Amino acid sequence: MKLFEQSTIAAAATPPVPSAIGIVRLSGPDALPLLQRVFHPAARRGFRPRRVTFGGIYDTDGTRIDEGLAVYMPGPGSYTGEDTAEIYCHGSPGIVALLLDTLYAAGARPAAPGEYTRRAFLNGRMDLSQSEAVIDLIESETRASAANAAAQLTGVLGKKLTAARDGLIAVASQLSAMIDFPEEEVPELQYEELVSTLRRISGELSALRESYARGAYLKNGVPCAITGRPNVGKSSLLNAFAGFDRAIVTDIPGTTRDVLEQTVVADGVKFSFFDTAGIRETADTVERIGVERAVDAMRRAALVLAVFDSSMELTDEDAFVLERAADYPAVCVLNKADLPRKIDESRLAAVFDRIYPVSAATGEGVPELLAAIATDFAADRAVGESLVTNPRQADALSRAADAVARAVEAAELLTADVVCTDVEQAAEILGEITGQTASEDIISQIFSRFCVGK
Repeated sequence: MKLFEQSTIAAAATPPVPSAIGIVRLSGPDALPLLQRVFHPAARRGFRPRRVTFGGIYDTDGTRIDEGLAVYMPGPGSYTGEDTAEIYCHGSPGIVALLLDTLYAAGARPAAPGEYTRRAFLNGRMDLSQSEAVIDLIESETRASAANAAAQLTGVLGKKLTAARDGLIAVASQLSAMIDFPEEEVPELQYEELVSTLRRISGELSALRESYARGAYLKNGVPCAITGRPNVGKSSLLNAFAGFDRAIVTDIPGTTRDVLEQTVVADGVKFSFFDTAGIRETADTVERIGVERAVDAMRRAALVLAVFDSSMELTDEDAFVLERAADYPAVCVLNKADLPRKIDESRLAAVFDRIYPVSAATGEGVPELLAAIATDFAADRAVGESLVTNPRQADALSRAADAVARAVEAAELLTADVVCTDVEQAAEILGEITGQTASEDIISQIFSRFCVGK
């Protein structure tokens, strides 16, 4: 389906700031004529498809404004599936703007946000899940998240979902035949094969749905709450993780009143560390609110770092922390390891499987702590897998998996009409992810997230 074949678009693919290189993209039926209007090859042979050409760049008046490179890529073997061209000039915002003005005057129109990738989707060059992988790849902050987005860009997720959808459609077709022609006796083996197919697809969709928790950590970061009583060194630990003074550190108990967040990448894993108020009973209204927020941060965290002062014996306030940390996935951090140890580790070992001695003041043990918790959320297993990182996709997968699960239950009760309804619904939902049944509103919302030029 080609909706844009009558127009040719142009946009800068690089930010409007001084840089070594500026890139201007063209896509549409007039890509080559427009390229020839503003770019004159130095060699007589002119433009050769998919070959980089050196030459001069000219404005509306025919004045040479720069020199650079250009490449012409005829469709359908291009990113958008249309004739496309790219011009590489010096990264002066003035030159790029002048070049775009020249192209607009010659008949191109400004590209809308995400229009290049949207054209690629509408021209069948990629499905909707691949299109979303493009923006995920652009926004990725770690090698692991980039690798996962790159895997989805190859279509690994879309292929799995398309195969599952095709299987559901095949099952629905056979079930419809059973319903429409009840007088025809259906072999028991054939019905069992249909049920077996549904069970297999149900397992595949459930596995993909469950991958979202891990995928969300990969993309957005692992939320980790740093908790403990006042003055055990929580803020100092956050600063040690960050490598700079992110939080105020004093000897006065209760300095931290609100939750402070700091993003840190360790061994390819992105963490969001939350420095929280010291947990203790307090009559101070503001501090009590901080304690409530600290407990809430523990509740929302994927991992709790419970910090204790190893140079002191456990206090009643430490016991208060122990009691709450036991309810969450947590590790024990013994801070102030540079001082003589007085803490009773046996009480801590009864609650925590892992205990890490560190000194936030000297940095001792901090890299080892980061490496240890990064292992818990290591992303090396994600490479090549179809980890779902998109909440829209996760929601659709959840609805589809539930529909197939209902179909399996109905199939065991031999109610073919109910099974068919749920199977058809699941196939429709999976099409939302790949784009086969996605509404125009969903498609527009997805591509509105893109920048101009991509």
